[in-house]
Amino acid sequence: MERLKAICDKCKCGVNLFHNTYKTYYEDVETHLDRMIERENITIGEDFPQELYDKIIETDSFYELHCYQDTPIGFYSFYHYDLDILLDDAYHQICC
Repeated sequence: MERLKAICDKCKCGVNLFHNTYKTYYEDVETHLDRMIERENITIGEDFPQELYDKIIETDSFYELHCYQDTPIGFYSFYHYDLDILLDDAYHQICC
C-alpha cells in the first residue's frame, strides 16, 4: 500500500488501477490482451515481453496501472499478472 500511495503522491493528475476488466465484458484474457495490443500499437517481444503475455494468459490475471504524472493527457502504463511486481515496476519508474 505504501508503494501505491507514493505513486499517487507523484502523479498530480491521477492514477487508475484495473484488475481483470475483461471479465466485465465477458471476454477471456487473451482476447482482451490482443485487442489492447492492437489498439495501442504494441509489439509483442519489443514493447511487451512474450513471457509476460503468456503468463497473464496462464494465470488469467491482468493488472493495468495508468499514471498521469504532470498532465491528464500523457501517462505511463504498466501491465502485469502480479500486483506486487506491477507496483514495484511503477514505483521504480515514477518515484526513483
